[in-house]
Amino acid sequence: MTGGNMEVIDLARQRNNPVYQLVALLEELGEAVAVTDRLAHLVHINLSAQRMLGIVGEEIAGASLAEWVEELAAAPNVELALSEYAMIPRGPNGERTVTLRQRNGGTNRADFLVCRTELGDAAICVCLFRDLSEINRAQEQMLDAQRLVRSILHNTSEGYVLIDASGMITDINPAFEAMCGRNAMDLLDSRFDRLFDGRDKKTIEGLVTKLEKGRTASAEIGFQGANGESRLGLFKGAPLFDARDERVGIFGLITDVTEAKERERKIEQLAYFDPLTELANRSLLRDKLEQATLFSQRSQRKFALLFLDLDRFKHVNDTYNHPLGDQVLQEVAQRIRQVVRRSDVVSRFGGDEFVIGLVEPKRIEDVALVAEKLLEIVARPVALDDKTVHITTSIGISVFPDDASSVDELIRNADLAMYQAKEEGRARYSYFTETLNDRVRRRREMERQMRQALENEEFVLHYQPKVDGNNGRIIGAEALIRWQSPAMGFVSPADFIPLAEETGMIVPIGEWVLKQASKQIREWKRQGLQLVPVAVNVSGMQLHHPEFKPQLQKMLAKSDMVTEWLELEITESTLMKDVELTIALLHELRGMGFMLSVDDFGTGYSSFSYLTRFPINILKIDQSFVCDLPDKKSAITIVSAIANMAKSLGLKTVAEGVETREQAEFLTRLGCDQLQGYFYSRPVPADDFARLLEKGAIVP
Repeated sequence: MTGGNMEVIDLARQRNNPVYQLVALLEELGEAVAVTDRLAHLVHINLSAQRMLGIVGEEIAGASLAEWVEELAAAPNVELALSEYAMIPRGPNGERTVTLRQRNGGTNRADFLVCRTELGDAAICVCLFRDLSEINRAQEQMLDAQRLVRSILHNTSEGYVLIDASGMITDINPAFEAMCGRNAMDLLDSRFDRLFDGRDKKTIEGLVTKLEKGRTASAEIGFQGANGESRLGLFKGAPLFDARDERVGIFGLITDVTEAKERERKIEQLAYFDPLTELANRSLLRDKLEQATLFSQRSQRKFALLFLDLDRFKHVNDTYNHPLGDQVLQEVAQRIRQVVRRSDVVSRFGGDEFVIGLVEPKRIEDVALVAEKLLEIVARPVALDDKTVHITTSIGISVFPDDASSVDELIRNADLAMYQAKEEGRARYSYFTETLNDRVRRRREMERQMRQALENEEFVLHYQPKVDGNNGRIIGAEALIRWQSPAMGFVSPADFIPLAEETGMIVPIGEWVLKQASKQIREWKRQGLQLVPVAVNVSGMQLHHPEFKPQLQKMLAKSDMVTEWLELEITESTLMKDVELTIALLHELRGMGFMLSVDDFGTGYSSFSYLTRFPINILKIDQSFVCDLPDKKSAITIVSAIANMAKSLGLKTVAEGVETREQAEFLTRLGCDQLQGYFYSRPVPADDFARLLEKGAIVP
């Protein structure tokens, strides 16, 4: 080095020299720093600069910065070029980009910042290098990422839209074009909010408000689809900000959810609504009522439940047909909706039963007004095709929490009140009362006692004889169940049989009756008595129970009973439920050897054509007709018609409820085969009936 250079070096190394202090500060900050003389000869270079330029320590002595900076190497005058870099007004100290040669032959770009100063008679240059390769690489990666994101957004199945701060669309993808049925030329530079259904104006305003406040937001918005039809889209938006954290626009994705919403609606419809009337089903009713009870408990406000049952609706189905009956139910459902408010819950509870929850009545006293309106509107004639149907309804009312502490109890008590309305004459409403509540308690206690009665052998069979009216000879009997409860005393069959059918207990009770009657027949046979057929009542629930036929087969397999002595008595109404299935079942029973009779004949709606298809042996004339004989002309007509029809079909007839000699003589002249009633004998215990069998005849 020259003497001048040595002087520069010495000056640069003086700790109190400003140049030294500047270099020290830059090195402290981790910058790449090189100090040269005016001819670009290296005076000092720190480790960061050495790594950037690829210089090793022994190469510094006598080296020129031009060996690594291409722009200096290419300059005709290095001193002048270096001076010019220090004078470039691009930055506060003269900043410019240069190309650095690498030791491995490669190059990279760097910002070149030069500060020239005079130290005595010598000039010194402090050179600062900032490697741009990492910045350029990061920028390129960012551009690649932006291109990738844009490619993804433009190829996604969701609609993509970019909106500027003024609400104008600046970018969309093909999916967005397809959703709207318009091309990009029509959509770009148009207002975003004008694409959507005007009915959703408030929804869009709320969405934009959230986005303008810098929050993400989503909403379902209606829009016009490709074919002009109304569609539903789920819009998800997020605000976009610049480097100064100012909102510059909105990024949004929109998904067409029309079909998905329709599927959800159908699933919900199936899960929570009755398919025929589109009213709430039991499941939704329960949910709504549970919510109503919670609200009632918090607010200390009452609400009411109305239980509606259409009067004699079975007659509508039997007289016309089930499709027409369904139309009546749909019309009734529409009429109920007209009376109640939207906040109330209306449910088809089952069959021809409807339940209404008046969950927010202004006054609980107004419930009666609603009931009266319902009675009036349901009673209006229903015109369907060329037919006019007249229907009425009975309504039971219960109030929460006065009449119940749970939803189940509320429904049950309204149901009881409805039956009370029917007992009072139908086409009216009835409130649940304490009297009904007492009845509920008694029914509950009776149900509990009845379940124990089978285990405790509290039931017993009595037998009522059937006689030949000509000579009083006993030719048959009917087994009738009796219940002597230790807790309740004698319980009438009229009280516990309906309850047994309601609770399903009729099935095990009916099974017990069959077994007990069979056992008694075998006992009478063992005693050498002259056997007569014994009729056993079979309920509809028992007849159609899947275990009924297997139970009969087991019973026959275990005993030596001859089936001709056991007669199965089935009501006319039971025969008419699921006729084809019943006919098939009765043929199987006849095939097993049982005699079959129809009880309560004349009270139902069976037709002559159906009657000819049932494999029955006996028609039993209901006592409601017999009691009016021989004075009432209509009773004479009905009983005569039944007797004549039975003869034409080759069936025997039994007249029940015979209480007077006049009735017995009239029925005998009419040709009834068997007479049964108090005129001959009340139902008696098995031992007493055995003594009657020994006599062989009853002569009143």
